Amino acid sequence: MGLGFQSPAISSSSVQNIFDDRSPAVRYVGTFSQGSNINFYDSTYSVTSTINDYVFFTFEGTHFTYFYSSAPDQNEVLVYVDGSYIDTINTNSSGYLFNRRWVSPRFSYGVHNVQFVNSGSASNYMIFDAVVAHRSLYDYFQTYSYKGFEFWVIFLSVGLFRRWVCRA
Repeated sequence: MGLGFQSPAISSSSVQNIFDDRSPAVRYVGTFSQGSNINFYDSTYSVTSTINDYVFFTFEGTHFTYFYSSAPDQNEVLVYVDGSYIDTINTNSSGYLFNRRWVSPRFSYGVHNVQFVNSGSASNYMIFDAVVAHRSLYDYFQTYSYKGFEFWVIFLSVGLFRRWVCRA
């Protein structure tokens, strides 16, 4: 494995949006500072040591992948979606590990609010790197309304996806 962040592969079955820590769609509540390191997506990250500080963003889709690092001085991260607790990610480890991934459960297609909350020891840190939000191609194209007879064909890098739509 080489140095640096490996970009997430674009899936042929989903449409993806990447939210880097510097994205204007990502909001911070608390005292966060920014850093840079080649091992993070776009070589940037945001960090806090204050318990209950959090990162939040809104996405339209079905699920997301959280990219993070783990280290001896890092905390647990509490994950909330639409105000409900989903999981705890333990980012504490005996060594320094980068490009780690946590995939959320699937939610019904729609707009969702996500929070990552710093939890654990005040002497440790939570680092936010990036999130990839996913929605299936089927859900993506269902957001468009069709009138009359239309058809479309999508060529993907790994194959062909076809769908003919006929609506009155």
